Amino acid sequence: MYMSPRWGLKTVGGLLYLFNCFYVALLRRKFFKIFNFKILAIITEGFNIRYLISVFGRDRPGLVAGLTEILYNYGANLGDVEMTRLSGAFALILEFEDTGGNKEKIDQKLQELAAEESLSYNLVSAAPYQDDYEEREADTIITIYGADRPGIVLGITEELGEEDVNISNLETTLREEEGLYIMVLEAQRPAGVDLSYLEDKLDRAAEKLGVNVTVRELDAPEL
Repeated sequence: MYMSPRWGLKTVGGLLYLFNCFYVALLRRKFFKIFNFKILAIITEGFNIRYLISVFGRDRPGLVAGLTEILYNYGANLGDVEMTRLSGAFALILEFEDTGGNKEKIDQKLQELAAEESLSYNLVSAAPYQDDYEEREADTIITIYGADRPGIVLGITEELGEEDVNISNLETTLREEEGLYIMVLEAQRPAGVDLSYLEDKLDRAAEKLGVNVTVRELDAPEL
């Protein structure tokens, strides 16, 4: 079959046009797929924000359950939690990750709970505290015990501060009937401050304070 050059060129041109349309459609589909993915990532990036909650008030059963139920209902991921009781008062600080962008709703519900239970409550973003923050496990445990007297905490922590030893946890107990004061610290030593050096330094401070001190490596908990 004979085909004139003009018709042949039209056929080739038509095929090229169809191919070009198909190729552009693929590019557009890929572009919008990537574009939509990036937009989604930008939108959801703001959701996974860490917040800190502090609560203080009269102790009673069920407070922790009430607080954590609100976080659970809004899909928040609970992080570190520290809680204690002091002279009949309840004190708690916790960290949570807002995985669903529900910070405002969580805050509102916690405010309502705090009002019902007469609690002092505060919620802040953890972001300002995360700059240049390097999470490290405590490697040293320090125990101080002896007759109760003013200045024990100051005398010991001042020595630690001079060596840039970071205190991650501190608990004290006063046994009034015995007049015995006990303080236990968990801390991280910086590079260059070994255990024996720190122990000698704290021994001298403890002698001035009239208390006893022990310093040892803190073993990682077995899971």
